[in-house]
Amino acid sequence: MKELLNTCAKIERAVSDLYFQFGQFYAESPQLSELWQKTAREELNHEQQFLMASRLYSSQLTPDASVSVERLNKILDAVRGVHDKVLQAPPSPEQALKLSISLEEQLVETHLKAVLCFDDQSVNGLFKAMMAADHEHVAALQKYLATGEITEPA
Repeated sequence: MKELLNTCAKIERAVSDLYFQFGQFYAESPQLSELWQKTAREELNHEQQFLMASRLYSSQLTPDASVSVERLNKILDAVRGVHDKVLQAPPSPEQALKLSISLEEQLVETHLKAVLCFDDQSVNGLFKAMMAADHEHVAALQKYLATGEITEPA
């Protein structure tokens, strides 16, 4: 089950890499760039939490039937594929925000299923905290999108 948690960590890293890229793309908009940078740093924190869970709790893991390494690898490949496409053709800030909201909603689902995998309440608390952070990411991205202050890069 260690592989499952390590794959989750890789997903968090890939999402973080994408968000750092968005931060660079939209550097001329300091508020938007900082939102990307902050969210990317939080995804790195999630990566570390998954790695810690892998080291300390993998023997306690009872995976939800819908969570498999294969399914997680498909998510990882999809995130990496999006990153590759973004590098070739950067999206508009609005498109990037909408894409990120969709990604965050998928991460909430993955974290929810991870919570169901553990009997240990302290580990469940870790994943519940990640879910709460993902909800906060969605809210922050949606709030920025709703401001209408999105400017296209020059």
